[in-house]
Amino acid sequence: MNWTSDIEVVVLDMDGTLYQDQTFMRRYLSYLLEGTDRHADESELYEQVERILGGSHACKIGYFYDPLHRLILRHRQGEVIAAISLEGGDADEEKRIGLYGANKRDMSDCMYIGDGWGTIGFMAHYLGIEPAKRTEAFLRVREEMVSDKLGFTRHIALLTAVKRLKSKGYRTLLMTNSPERSSREFVAYMGMEGEFDEVLFNASKPTGLLNRLQRMIEEEGVRPETVVSVGDHAWNDLYPVKKLGGRTIWISPYDSYDEERWDARMSDPDELADFLDRLPDKSLFINSNSNSNKGASI
Repeated sequence: MNWTSDIEVVVLDMDGTLYQDQTFMRRYLSYLLEGTDRHADESELYEQVERILGGSHACKIGYFYDPLHRLILRHRQGEVIAAISLEGGDADEEKRIGLYGANKRDMSDCMYIGDGWGTIGFMAHYLGIEPAKRTEAFLRVREEMVSDKLGFTRHIALLTAVKRLKSKGYRTLLMTNSPERSSREFVAYMGMEGEFDEVLFNASKPTGLLNRLQRMIEEEGVRPETVVSVGDHAWNDLYPVKKLGGRTIWISPYDSYDEERWDARMSDPDELADFLDRLPDKSLFINSNSNSNKGASI
């Protein structure tokens, strides 16, 4: 990865990037099903979740789901190239073109199945769970994830690597679409308070990331090729940065069926920690330049 020597700005997602936790998904699904007539089917439905994550379901990591038309969408850079029914059969070409023509490419009313959260979100839509119930279940499981009993595992090596970035001369941004209240609790739980130059909660990615990077380029003179974005949800975390010429790292324990290619692929936070540790120490170059200019006359 010769391009790493150009990196000056590191943009990090939070959920699935700074930590990984697969245990929440079963609880999340269970809370969604509480009080519904599908609660008895929990084991069967969770098997479907595992099939999605494993790539044997019609819905796969890297696809979109259109909840209005109940169609799974295979795409190429956001352009729909196949529409698939929930049973796995392709919709006819005329219907696909009619629904997903050129004016449909923003995909704003479709769900990108990018991670465990998105997989459970797909199941909630598929089952017709009401929005209020989805919010209740989400907040409940988020609260548990930073509890003493059910809290996720902190990755000390990654925490240490992130803390070193500032002293090594890198600018760091943490951007998450998660609500501010629970996200602040997560940052504190991970021991990463005060470790980022900028933290954006409710970041509205992908649009929010695209807009923030554009402002950095236009107003601050940041060169796109000096930015690397790391995340497990490619549509939110990587597509906007690649569009503007930045570098991208997809991190996930699962395989993706998205056809886009990223600059690097990692499976877990330990790999990310190793990558961040190996970024060159730019402070040495900055200090060297400062020292060489001492005593210079004008």
